[in-house]
Amino acid sequence: MRGVAKFIGVCSALEAEVWRAYVTLLAAWNLRINRIVLLLDCLEVVRMVQLVSLPPGAPTIMMHLRELFSYDWCVEVHHIDRKRNRLAHDLAKLADGPSLCPIYFSHPPVSFVLSDYANGIG
Repeated sequence: MRGVAKFIGVCSALEAEVWRAYVTLLAAWNLRINRIVLLLDCLEVVRMVQLVSLPPGAPTIMMHLRELFSYDWCVEVHHIDRKRNRLAHDLAKLADGPSLCPIYFSHPPVSFVLSDYANGIG
């Protein structure tokens, strides 16, 4: 699995990043992937994942995300610069309808392959 996109409606940037992490890890778990590297461009979410207890006001979905970390698998979380993570944000925009079903990508869509991403410009 290379990526996943899911329509989640209107929310803060922090909540969107937590949802992205949750949907990605849940999809990886359901696909029986036993080792995953999760790249997040929101340093606050990376730090929240590493805390022993959640701070007051943390998004509810964060509890579900942290539960996934307790499963029997290896999850590495790394912070990545937002500019270097542009492809992930553009893929997420493909899930723009009200469907609750995630879209899984084993390979990038052809339009992305033929774009600036393939030429190292993206």
